[in-house]
Amino acid sequence: MIRTTRTFSTYVLAALFAAWLIGACWNTATRIAATAKGLNRTWGMDRDAKRRLLSGHLADFAERCRREIPQNSTVFVVSDALESYYQLSYYLYPRKVLRNAADRRVDRFADNTQAALTPEFLKSNNISYVLVPGESRIIRKQ
Repeated sequence: MIRTTRTFSTYVLAALFAAWLIGACWNTATRIAATAKGLNRTWGMDRDAKRRLLSGHLADFAERCRREIPQNSTVFVVSDALESYYQLSYYLYPRKVLRNAADRRVDRFADNTQAALTPEFLKSNNISYVLVPGESRIIRKQ
């Protein structure tokens, strides 16, 4: 017959497990409440208002670029922020969007190199517009 004895370490282990379980439930409840609050903030907003809330000035800038730049153009984005480049690439489709030097630590798929915006570079890459999202500037090639 096997005899079971409850030792001090068994009680400690049970107490630690109970504390972990309570903490995990509390954390889950807190996250659910935060998510619900975030969803309530956008309740009743249309798609454009939600986009502006999430993207800030970049959404307005992308909309302005979409209105002013023809669809068959190639644009060059001057920004170190990958988020700006990817969002502008998405909103400006089917325009071809190029960007300055890639940060390979962040974007391992990029094969861009540092570019000097010389007239030769603009002409060889058929770039019609240069975009500076940080300043909300659209520069048209002369």
